[in-house]
Amino acid sequence: MGRAWYILQTASQYEKKVEQEIRNKIEDGYFSGFVTDVLVPVEKAEEIKQGKKRIVERKVWPGYVMVEMDLPESAWREVLTELRKISGVSSVVGYDANRRERPLPMSQEEVRRITVNAGEVKTSIALLQEFEIGQEVKIKSGPFKDFQGKLEEVDYSRKRVKEVTFVAKKKVSTYVKLQVPAGKATPAPPVGPALGPHGVSAPQFVQQFNDRTKSFESGLIIPVVITVYSDKSFDFVLKTPPASVLIKKELGLSSGSKESHKVKVGALTKEQLRKIAEIKMPDLNANDIEAAMRIVAGTARSMGVDLAEAVALAKETSYVKFDASLDFSVKLNLKKSHTVRDTVVLPNQFKEEKRILVFAKGEKAEEARIAGASYVGDEDLVEKIKGGWLDFDVAVSTPDMMREVGKIGMVLGRRGLMPNPKTQTVTTDVAGAIAQLKKGRTEFRADKTGVINIAVGKVSMDSELVIENIKVFMNELLKRKPSDLKGDFVKSLAISSTMGPDYRGLSVSQLTSLRRKLRENSADLKVVKNNLAKIAFKNLNYNGLDAYLKGPTTVISAQPDSSSQVARILHDYTSESTLLIKGGMVEGEVYSAEQVIEFSKLPNRLEAIAQFMGVLNGAMSKLARTLKALAEAKSE
Repeated sequence: MGRAWYILQTASQYEKKVEQEIRNKIEDGYFSGFVTDVLVPVEKAEEIKQGKKRIVERKVWPGYVMVEMDLPESAWREVLTELRKISGVSSVVGYDANRRERPLPMSQEEVRRITVNAGEVKTSIALLQEFEIGQEVKIKSGPFKDFQGKLEEVDYSRKRVKEVTFVAKKKVSTYVKLQVPAGKATPAPPVGPALGPHGVSAPQFVQQFNDRTKSFESGLIIPVVITVYSDKSFDFVLKTPPASVLIKKELGLSSGSKESHKVKVGALTKEQLRKIAEIKMPDLNANDIEAAMRIVAGTARSMGVDLAEAVALAKETSYVKFDASLDFSVKLNLKKSHTVRDTVVLPNQFKEEKRILVFAKGEKAEEARIAGASYVGDEDLVEKIKGGWLDFDVAVSTPDMMREVGKIGMVLGRRGLMPNPKTQTVTTDVAGAIAQLKKGRTEFRADKTGVINIAVGKVSMDSELVIENIKVFMNELLKRKPSDLKGDFVKSLAISSTMGPDYRGLSVSQLTSLRRKLRENSADLKVVKNNLAKIAFKNLNYNGLDAYLKGPTTVISAQPDSSSQVARILHDYTSESTLLIKGGMVEGEVYSAEQVIEFSKLPNRLEAIAQFMGVLNGAMSKLARTLKALAEAKSE
């Protein structure tokens, strides 16, 4: 019968949710190619309300969603059943489950009319905002823009106002702040849209800016402050590049996060810090270069912790006997309608070669065999998979085979093996796809909670190679930020070894809970700086503890009577959080982490007294019974 558009009835206000759910299932190959597109019919309308114009979207059919489907005789009932299982879907219009009749599709004319009208803008004008005679107003647009005056007359029938007593004098109209690449300014965004509303000639500014920055490093981001006057003339002042831009340049990053808790992929040396401070000195409130370096160092710290330290700690805390993987987790700030899914080729490989299965015929099948595919076939492989065989890691298909592959879509889709154009596994370039997979092309995808997990290396790998893999992955991920997302894209990052604690520290609630438990046992917890802790340990003659001052460190001090109980609390807490016991000191003797755990099994003072009294009471009771028995025997 071919593809056609059908209509689903949904619950009120569920149209967009149903659309997104169906679209996600289409991308996952869940419908095996039988459902190809989904649309919520809307039209745009222009409203003028209280003197303000805005474009709004209105649903053409509230409570209905259009779905494009191919419903062959062999599968249409199953496809409609799966659609009706989606939350918010009430029914398929024209489908009677009892009579089992195929629904009627929309006519081509009806589909054409809806898709054509979707881009039109209809105008609706609300009542003009009420004004008062004598009210002071300011003209917002036109030849007299920014002139001020008082209202003399308001004509509501024509929606006009008449102004008198103009106040006209040249003055500063506004300041525009931009960041523009040196020598490469163009009237395109952000320059044109920023200057256009103020009546400033964008080409004129571009020419002057490029002339003044032609001696700068080409493409270096330069902040500029433009002063716009009421007669549309302007001048501008150049600033030094932002410290964050210079830091990322020194670290070799093409992009980076703007979140304060972002993990930065690198570590600045003192020489790099001084170099940046010398560049920023003219714009910083600093008396000397040392003060400027401290300001730049603060910016660097606000960009996150040193990733090299995180990778080293993740490798150090791996306690399994095999060569564990290093897993990188990213928590994204996503809405329910957002999906982040793509592939990346990591430069430093660490995985075993993947078993690649290719669905292809003829020349493409031979091309796949030459390229090194593990399994190549067509209908025979489809039948084999139907029988339960799944001994491969990734599947590639040519477009002409997708109709056959769609028959096993339910099987492959649930296991993440369904070929998909978005992951470049549905392609005519079979050899190229196999080559990329052999190089280590890895798919990444955000789950329902907005978390992406990806392996970036092995514990045995050099840390620099792991960091390089993370850099490449993060650069690709940041390119996938949804265009309609406002605010931060990346919320937090974590790295851990297989079955090891992840490097991200304790949450506020966890730290508060731990402090309370320790306080109840006369113990104190302090998060310390390693360099200050070394000085304190030296003054207190705590020799041997310096070796444990690596990475984020917390010091717990306890009274002798409760020290074993405190060790027990810490040992119990490590199994429920990311806390890691490094070592300790008991009565002047340095303990390793294993010794601290063994020490936690000992009773504290009160427990020991109770146990001793229990043993003593038992012995005394036995002695009393023995003496009593002897006395009774003697009396007889």
